[in-house]
Formats: sequence, structure tokens, C-alpha cells
Amino acid sequence: MGETRSEHQPESILIADCGSTITKVVLIDSVQGQYRFVAYADAPSTVNDPWDDVSIGLMHAVRQLETIVNRPLLDADGHLQWPETPDGVGVDRFAAVSSAARPLRVVLAGITPGISVASAQRATLHTYAEVVETVTLGGAAIEEDGPPDPPRTGDELINAIWHASPDLLCIVGGTDDGAREPVLNLVRDVIRVALYLLGEELPIVIYAGNAALRSEITELIEEVAPVHVVDNVRPTPEVENIGPAAEEIELCFYEQQLKYLPGGDTLRAWGSPVVLPTARTTDYAVRYCAHAWNPDKPALSVDVGSANVVLSVCQGGRPLTTVRTDLGIGYSLRSLLDRVEMADILRWLPFELDPVEARDRLLNKAFRPHSIAQTREEVLLEQAVVREAVRLTLRDLVPSWLGRDVTSLKDLVVPPCEPIIAGGGVLVHVPHHGLAALVLLDALQPLGSSGLYLDEYDLLPTLGAVAQERPLALVQTLRSGGLTYLGAAVSVVGRGRAGETAVTVRPAESREAPSIEVAHGTLHVLPRQAFALGTALELVPGRGIDIGAGPGKPTRVVYRGGTVGLIVDARGRPLPDRAEQLSPRMDDWLSEIER
Repeated sequence: MGETRSEHQPESILIADCGSTITKVVLIDSVQGQYRFVAYADAPSTVNDPWDDVSIGLMHAVRQLETIVNRPLLDADGHLQWPETPDGVGVDRFAAVSSAARPLRVVLAGITPGISVASAQRATLHTYAEVVETVTLGGAAIEEDGPPDPPRTGDELINAIWHASPDLLCIVGGTDDGAREPVLNLVRDVIRVALYLLGEELPIVIYAGNAALRSEITELIEEVAPVHVVDNVRPTPEVENIGPAAEEIELCFYEQQLKYLPGGDTLRAWGSPVVLPTARTTDYAVRYCAHAWNPDKPALSVDVGSANVVLSVCQGGRPLTTVRTDLGIGYSLRSLLDRVEMADILRWLPFELDPVEARDRLLNKAFRPHSIAQTREEVLLEQAVVREAVRLTLRDLVPSWLGRDVTSLKDLVVPPCEPIIAGGGVLVHVPHHGLAALVLLDALQPLGSSGLYLDEYDLLPTLGAVAQERPLALVQTLRSGGLTYLGAAVSVVGRGRAGETAVTVRPAESREAPSIEVAHGTLHVLPRQAFALGTALELVPGRGIDIGAGPGKPTRVVYRGGTVGLIVDARGRPLPDRAEQLSPRMDDWLSEIER
């Protein structure tokens, strides 16, 4: 029997990423017997009014792709042609991912605001979900800042659930074999009554509390609504176990929201029976990156979209994803502005801007999420917002990733990562790649040496969609240069006097070659012509300065160039946080990173 192409040879694969603002399509095909990225196209998404059909924007994007590759993919009626014919018409496979579905509206219910309720809140961050209400017997809603709300009566808690109109209600509380009566009282006196009042608009109910109460909780609720029981998010006070609850919440998001994406029938007819969440497929791709780049360092992806900010990290084979559905740079921008002080945004600008005018400009962007920044000031303002949005998302990721709580955004730093990959239009569509690199350095503040990349063609989420069935498509496409390499960034920990040398850079094999000295408080990009590609460089820190190997210890990096180059960040960690310390220096840092 002859070998078939699908079994032994790379197939042509069309992958769509249907976002809330932009729909992107990527064509992967065989080049000299291996998978390669061939072409990319995009078009405005049509998931919202007045179209309410995601397939319209998808067809527009595919038509553009046809023009780029000079190859017919759709027939006259707009249907995808598959499998590919011998004369190159159509494609062999189609897959789709999306972040355009409305997030799940989630109500959390527990005994007290901390511990198990906080763990449940972290579980919701693993997919596209929004906590719209928190009800506890202690009566305090979890807030990002400020004191808790005063206790509420049982009737007030019932009304709060009813008014929230949740898609999902997650009940937690008590360690395994721990508190019983408070949890039972909450379910019997509040939850069950609220479910009766919701009538036909019943939410999905998940119980992730004291394992000893599963049968009693199920008995109390199942006459009103079906209950999904998963492992306790806090089996002991010291142990957090949010994985099972996070998986169940993500499954609910798919069953309730993504499965009914308007126009999804067309995607399924084209050959994608399941439309996966974009955050999940990005997670798959980041797992590969962690293995392929440097297993000793975590791989980190930063994706800033119109409606969401997604951070995905994989360290030691352990993947983690955090999704903030209230921090996007378009549809969710108004919500973001309610969570960030305007002064914190404006400190990242190299020019003065009235706070009222800045807010008005950003609200205009929120009203017109498809609009594109027209001036340099608008570009820098949007990127200032991105810095704060990423830091807020990072604050939610760090407890699960690094095992420590974050008391202040101002002290937030991350370990050296390889790679750090930036995605999303606001980072990809920049007049100079240095602007994207600076946003990553400012928002994440990585320590030591990290590699910076740009996902210009949306390859992480799209390739992640086929990674499980066609892993070679992911491996070969990324290894063949699918990501844009910005350069390596070496960051200084420790402070010194302004003007004094923080780091000396010199060729490791030649003491005769000239060295480059980088002063404290500065950002320095090594000129592309300074060293030949592949040159081993030795970085020697000043007294008490750590650049990854320990205080005062030198380290070596191989100069690999990049569209930006080798960046030596001697501004210190953490960065200055006050506007009078930060804003006056931004012009110098921008000039250096863009040269």
C-alpha cells in the first residue's frame, strides 16, 4: 500500500484566530519536506453588531490570504475547499481558535473572603471568566485595593446573586474534613434560595470545597440545579489545588460560550469540529518553547488584545496561564481605566499630558476599538496603558508561578526567561521593534539575561491549535524562524551612583578589542556592527552588581544580533516608580532603544 500524505508528509494547514477585534489566518505548508510558515492575513472581526457572525470576517481574511499566496482556498460560494487537490487548490486541514466569546460571568461563594475564595478566584483566571460577585458569610467582597465591604445579611447575599445573573456559581469553603456547618448554612440558606429565584436562568454550579461534604452539598442543590463536584481548592490551609476547578471552569466556558460563537457552524463545516480558546492553544505552544529554548529557564508569553490580557508561562514542565478579561486595550479599555490610576499610566510618557485629556483619548479608543494610533503620542500613550495592564496580570500570575504573594506592583520582577514572546496588535504593529522590547522590559522587569521575541504572525495560538495532532507543524515552523528575534536583554540588579559604570561589555576571547561601558541608570543597545554574530561576550558587573551569576560575578552571552540588538538594562530592579523619577528619563531610554 502506498504512503499517504497525511500520514508521512507535511500537510497544508489553514489556521484561524478569531479575536474580538481582528481575525487572523495563517497558512502552514510543506517546503522541502518540512512544515513552514507561508503567509499571514487579517481582517476586522465580525463577531459583534451589526454582523453577529464571526465567519464573515474570517472569509474576508482568507480572501486576502488567497491574494497573497496566489492560490484559491475558497470556492465561489465562500466554502473552504478541502482536502487540497493535486493542482494546489484548497488545504488539507483547517483549525480555529477564538478569544471573541463573551467571558463567563462567575459568582464565587465561600465562608470568608480569604483562603479558599482567593484560591477559587485564581482558578477563574485560567480561562475567559469574569468574577461579577463574591458572596461570603464574612460578607466581604474581594477587592484589588482598599478595605473590604461590611458584612451583608442573608437576604442581601441572595439578592446579590440574583442581580449578578451568573453563568457559573462556584462554591468553596472549608479544608477537607474541616469546617462543616458554615458551608452547609451558606448553601442551604443562601445558595439554594438564590437558585430557586433564578428560575430558568440557572447557572452551572461547581462545588470545590470540603470533600467530606460532597454528598450533602449535592443533595441540597441537585433538586434545583445539577452540581459538578471537583477537588477542594484548599484541601489544607497550606496547600492550594486549583487545577481541577480551573479545568472545570474552562470546560464550562467552552460549553456555555465558545461552543455557541455566532458563525461557529461555518468553522465546524470547514473542518474544525472544536474551536479552542486562544489562551489554551497559546499555553500548548509555550510548553514547547520552554523545552526547545532553554529548559533551565521559564518560557513566557505576553498577549495583549482588545478584550483580554493573557500571560502564559511554563517552568520545569509546569504550565500556567492567567487571563484578565477586564484589561484589554480596546473593548475592555474602559474597565482597565477603572482599575488603574491615571498617574501610573502617565509616568511612562516622555511628555506632559493632562490627565483629563489622556482619559478622553483612551475612552475614544474604547468606543472605537478598531481604531489605530495615528501619532507618536497616541502610540506611546497606548503602550503606557499596556505596561500597567501587563503588570496587573502579572500580579495575578506570580502567586501560582513563583509561590509568593505580591504586596505591591512597584516591587514586581520576574526571573530570567528564555524566551519572552510578545503578541497582540498593540505590540506587534509598532513603528520600531525597540518600542515593543521596552514595553516588555518595563512591564515584566526580568532579572538577568532573557531573550525577547515578537510573534508578528500570531503563530503561538494558531500553531498551538494543531500541536497535539501535528506536533511537527509547531516544532518545524518555530524552529525555522517563525518568531521575530528582537535581541537579548541583560538586566542589572543593584544600584549605584549615576554616571558610574554598572556593566562593562567586552569580547570574551580578546582582551585587545575595545570594551563598552554602561552607566548606572541608563539603557544601552549595542550597535549591530559592534561585534560579529556569534561572538562570545563577557559582561563584567561593577561592585555589588548582579547580572544573573551573583553579585560582582561576570557572565557570558553569545551575540546573536536581532532586530533591536543586545540590550543592557542598567536602570536597576525594580524600576523607579514615581513619575518625577521615571518620566524625565523616558525620552533618553526611547531614543536609545529606537536607534
